[in-house]
Amino acid sequence: MSLEVLIVLVLFYGISAAASMIQLRRLQVSLGRVIRWVSGLALLFQAALIVSLLVKVGSLSHIHPPQFQLLTSFALALFAWLFAFKRGFLIVSVILWSIVIVDLAAFYFFASADSASVLPSPWIWLHILLMLSGETLFFVAAAFSIVFLIAEYQLRKASFSGAFTRIPSLSSFDSILGEMVLGGFLMLTAGMGMGFFFAREFWEGSWILDPKVLFCILTWALYGSLLLLRALRSELRGHRSAWVAFLGLLAVVFLAWGVDAFFPSRHMSFQMKVQDEE
Repeated sequence: MSLEVLIVLVLFYGISAAASMIQLRRLQVSLGRVIRWVSGLALLFQAALIVSLLVKVGSLSHIHPPQFQLLTSFALALFAWLFAFKRGFLIVSVILWSIVIVDLAAFYFFASADSASVLPSPWIWLHILLMLSGETLFFVAAAFSIVFLIAEYQLRKASFSGAFTRIPSLSSFDSILGEMVLGGFLMLTAGMGMGFFFAREFWEGSWILDPKVLFCILTWALYGSLLLLRALRSELRGHRSAWVAFLGLLAVVFLAWGVDAFFPSRHMSFQMKVQDEE
């Protein structure tokens, strides 16, 4: 992705976020249609970018691991666009567009066009898509947790800003948060299961000690514990769940970008055993 493309996408998503904040703070101003059109155009532009990337590499198996993150930012932007149709969730869209901008910048700086990578099986695409889907839902859950924590704080202080005057009840936000975490956990579980199968099939040695595998297991345990505690004790919903979901955002960010940046991981280069033998 060129710098010019990055600037266009950041500009469009930035305009969407800024217009949304104006809409929320000045309730008499109606910018809903502008927000949806601008963010929709950015989505179409990003979709075209993804298609052009697939055409350029000529095969799904030759996409480099960091480039998969482009799909995550697209999915998050799609969620933000859908939430923008309902004013009560517009503040969530603002947070998601902010995450998308950061994700696109990370993609630009970390996705190397020269890194060699070959997926040993087309089925690994399903593993990757499941992992990215879980990651996306965790990001959405984190956005809801941020809104929940800020709204709860303002409720205690009896001082609401314009951006939070029309959000649904905190219990509604907590329910959606729980559903997003559950969906992300199921996707992550299925993706990890397929990943373990392929790791045993195509990697030699102690693949379970790969940094990304270990941190993925820790992330899975974090969200699994959150779901279990929410099911067992109702008092652990709401405020406490929101904090865990927010902290989980840090874990997901590190899993997506930090592990590969700071630790040597086999995920940065997929190679078939048969290629090594040749």
